Amino acid sequence: MTSSPVPSPDGHRFACQIINARGIDEIWVSDVARPGFRRLGADPNADSYGPLWSPDGKRIAYTRHGKDGRDGIYVQDADGGEAKRILKPEAEDVVYFSGSWLPDGSALLLTRTEPGHASLAMLPLTGVETDSSRVRPLLPSTANQFSPTLSRDGRLLAFGSDESGKGVTYVAEFHPDGTTGRPVEVKTSGADYRWSADGKTLFVVDDRRRLMKVAVITAPELSLSAPTEVHDFEKLKIAMWTVFPDGRFFVGLKNENEDDITRYDLVLNWTAELKRKMRAAR
Repeated sequence: MTSSPVPSPDGHRFACQIINARGIDEIWVSDVARPGFRRLGADPNADSYGPLWSPDGKRIAYTRHGKDGRDGIYVQDADGGEAKRILKPEAEDVVYFSGSWLPDGSALLLTRTEPGHASLAMLPLTGVETDSSRVRPLLPSTANQFSPTLSRDGRLLAFGSDESGKGVTYVAEFHPDGTTGRPVEVKTSGADYRWSADGKTLFVVDDRRRLMKVAVITAPELSLSAPTEVHDFEKLKIAMWTVFPDGRFFVGLKNENEDDITRYDLVLNWTAELKRKMRAAR
């Protein structure tokens, strides 16, 4: 896998990215109880990124990126069939990445990237392909913002931002019309996060690869608890992770060749050494 697994709303399946032999990212789906990967669809000329299940678990949205006129956000039935483009970017160097569906399936929250900047956006879904004129900015900022992730009930929005100079997670109240409350900063570094099913806890991986949990209080106003450690992903050699609806963690472990570097070999006069080895090999 090249991305963390993304569980379906009922927790029975998951989707992920897998690189094929040609170095192209593809979307694959598997059952949890009976693992057996099935390719959702593939384009030999483009990468497919960021699978995202619809609230009813019947469709998957993702980004197609091949630097050609067919790029954009696509939606496809989770069981296969034809992929349909729902958003065409306004320029070749603009890429949209799926972030979250609204609970009623009426819109998608996206990350919009262009050279030098990333921002949040909301795309109302019409059932047909549309251009970027329907995309609405979400929480406009001069800072880079990314990965808008709604709680299951759609009332809370988590997102990453580098406003403080490094990647940090924020939480804000979210309203169906795309307006938000004042963002509150999670008091730990890192912008790799997942919601618990009940939306009362946000899990965040900090810069030291520790999994932290933050309690989210919504009344009388939005506030966040101090982060507390759940697991040390570095010690456990966990490379990717997600949280299933029943609260279980689903993780991917590092291979042996993915451990930290423990030794460096320094070769002086390496060109002379290379010539010597080549002469010896003749």
